Amino acid sequence: MLLPHYTPAKTRLFLLGNALLLLLNWLAQLTQFKAGYLRPVRSSVDLLAFTVIFLLLLVASFINKPITFAKMLLDFNLVFTIYALILLFFPQVLQTATLNRNLGGIALTVSLLALTLPYVSRNHLVGIRLPWTYNSPVVWQKTNLLGAHLLLANGILSGFFAQLSADWLTRALITGVIVMAAVTTVYSYRLSKKV
Repeated sequence: MLLPHYTPAKTRLFLLGNALLLLLNWLAQLTQFKAGYLRPVRSSVDLLAFTVIFLLLLVASFINKPITFAKMLLDFNLVFTIYALILLFFPQVLQTATLNRNLGGIALTVSLLALTLPYVSRNHLVGIRLPWTYNSPVVWQKTNLLGAHLLLANGILSGFFAQLSADWLTRALITGVIVMAAVTTVYSYRLSKKV
């Protein structure tokens, strides 16, 4: 649901694009290609992890699945595309050593948590829980979808800030959460007045 209007063709298009991105990453690594930001600093472990994730997404696309799972699969393909581009152009963001040393893995986890928000039904544990989101399933759904977009962006940007230091990562995450809280609160309040 991060992308509007799911169709099976979109999933196939993302899988094809992801296969191409993965191939480009492997070629850049094997040829030690350097140009601009492209640097062969990806590790084989990183590329193998991306390859395994891609293969899982590929296998999942052939499973007969309900529409909700199909939409989630499209969202996972979208996030894979984003991180495959980051691995191609800014591989230092996803280095295994960096993820451990600078807590950049937290930024990656935040991006993955964003995938759950559009799919949770109203509850008292997970989601953007405000009085007016509980009153309407439409407000709940639209607010959590906006929150998912903001959380995904926060995770991606925080990964870049993690390269500077753990302090910058913390600042980026906190700023992103504050912005997300403010934007979703105002959005959901205004939306509840229209519904």
